[in-house]
Amino acid sequence: MDITFSTTVALIPVIIGLSIVILGIFLAYKVAKSLGALIGLAGIFFLIVFGPILLMDKVEIDDNEIIQHTGFWFSQTTKGFSLKNIDHIVITEENHKKYGIYEIWIAVYQSGDSIKVDPGDLWESNSDKIIKYLEQINIQVINEN
Repeated sequence: MDITFSTTVALIPVIIGLSIVILGIFLAYKVAKSLGALIGLAGIFFLIVFGPILLMDKVEIDDNEIIQHTGFWFSQTTKGFSLKNIDHIVITEENHKKYGIYEIWIAVYQSGDSIKVDPGDLWESNSDKIIKYLEQINIQVINEN
């Protein structure tokens, strides 16, 4: 199962970038060429850097693993854990001095080892769907939230 942002949400950075470019073109023709060019270039920069971000975010879940790809297109972060030999998953919260309270998923393996993952927004906003899938493949999920 692959989870992605809806097309409407994923296109928000693209729409913002295009709006800045259009504003730049308008200003270049109606106000001042240099100001319009500067704003237009800022819009193009915004499109290049931020445009693909939400289009590329994805959570992949199958019988073997949960993996999330997130972040800038030129520096993707991949996080997740294997579901092989897993005993159970605990969903809890941690308090961080800098970031406040945030959700944590802890994969606890039959060996006693564990992996802690701070899921991204896409993962968190689809927690119910992910939990349901995990329970369908007989993985116990303990939600302490």
